[in-house]
Amino acid sequence: MKLYPCMESRNDNKCIPLFPISVPDQNILSKKYKINFCLISKNFSTKMRQIYCYLERPILFARNKNNNKRLHKLCDPLKKSNKVSLNKASRMNKTNTTTFLNTYQHVVVVRDPIERFVSGWSYVCAITKFWKQDKRNCLGCKNNLVCFINALYNKVFKSAKYSFILKEPKFMEDHFYPQSWRCGVNKYKNRTKLLLYGSSKETQVKFFKELTTLLQQRHVPKKQLTFITKNILGQRSGHTTIGKKERLMVEKKIYSNKTLVNILVKIFYNDYIAFDLKFPKQNIDLESVKIITA
Repeated sequence: MKLYPCMESRNDNKCIPLFPISVPDQNILSKKYKINFCLISKNFSTKMRQIYCYLERPILFARNKNNNKRLHKLCDPLKKSNKVSLNKASRMNKTNTTTFLNTYQHVVVVRDPIERFVSGWSYVCAITKFWKQDKRNCLGCKNNLVCFINALYNKVFKSAKYSFILKEPKFMEDHFYPQSWRCGVNKYKNRTKLLLYGSSKETQVKFFKELTTLLQQRHVPKKQLTFITKNILGQRSGHTTIGKKERLMVEKKIYSNKTLVNILVKIFYNDYIAFDLKFPKQNIDLESVKIITA
């Protein structure tokens, strides 16, 4: 097995440490099927909310499936009232976290870190331009990708170094902080069902198969599985960036610049390790890492 830890001789060359803090969770519980969905933004989270809403209110969801406004009205209060931390979810079930995770299937969707970053930045800073509402939404960089990547490294590094604890998920942290800081992965990885999502057809086919198998194992009826496959998994989210020109431009800019790739690898290094993902092949600067073979 090969690991590629960043050199630690200089602060500006360090990878972000593994599990220095935990970003607050967003768990939604299906008590009927004993499933705990822990949501991470840009990781199929919109669709996971829809699946959860359908499992809770199948008749009303099916009746309003083509009316986004009514679906939002139906699902949003349900989502908000049940979106809790892992510890609170355990307390709600009058037990400790370990026992809770032995009863509920803890589901976390993960994604290649740079692909997730590309999707998040394209949507937040290039397409919807949330910085026009609040400049903090893109770290003061507006739609400047290079500025943002450097600012993100500094922000995440400071959070790790000083162990900043967030009381609740904030917009930027929710979209761009390491996935391995989320959903209790640091403590409960062996009790977590990790599902790898991605934009490639091959990854999506495998992801959909694993997700439907999981729902089947939790005794979701065949009729409802068919509905989920056709009407939720088979439809694209309004938040998707797949195929959009802004995303394609961001991908090209990142993967043609080894400096940007290396900074992103340093930010998300432990996501690759925690989820056993392949490091990007494009332009990795091996002078900035030391190779350890074990």
